[in-house]
Amino acid sequence: MKELGSKLLVIDDDDFELQTLKAFFEDIGYHVVIAKNGLEGIKIFRQEQVSLVLTDIYMPKMNGHEVISQVNKESPDIPVIVISGMGDLSDAVKAIRLGAWDYVTKPIADMSILEHTVNKALERSKLLLENKRYQHQLEDLVKERTEELKFTNKLLEKEIDLCLRYEANLRENEKKMRSIVQNINEYIY
Repeated sequence: MKELGSKLLVIDDDDFELQTLKAFFEDIGYHVVIAKNGLEGIKIFRQEQVSLVLTDIYMPKMNGHEVISQVNKESPDIPVIVISGMGDLSDAVKAIRLGAWDYVTKPIADMSILEHTVNKALERSKLLLENKRYQHQLEDLVKERTEELKFTNKLLEKEIDLCLRYEANLRENEKKMRSIVQNINEYIY
């Protein structure tokens, strides 16, 4: 399920790989920006509003692990998927620990698997963002209701205070009346 306007950032030092991924994802409806190394990728990431990052691990200037760390630090809701020709398990584990959402090995025999991986990551990212928005709306609503309750509580406290004063005045007046009645009774009898 492609989201309209989804922009992918592909970072790889292999020009053939870059162009292949760019062409594939553009053909299926994504906007794609590319970078030839991690440093250039982070620069583009900061300039463009990307929905997902695809990165290689071993590149000059800044490797994929550093890219994952930087993207995750700046925008933890943006999915990062690693596409690496080095199928080393320790690289995959490190990438996931740094915040990568998935790890795909090259060569990619079936591009539909990569397409599915990207679609699922974007769908998950969208759901997480919707969940955060909903949570913020609920927090705002709770804050609003709490303020209303505080205001109502203050009004009730004033009402109670006023009632207590009236009650105290009534008791005082009642004492005075009893005293007057008692004085009248003593005077008459």
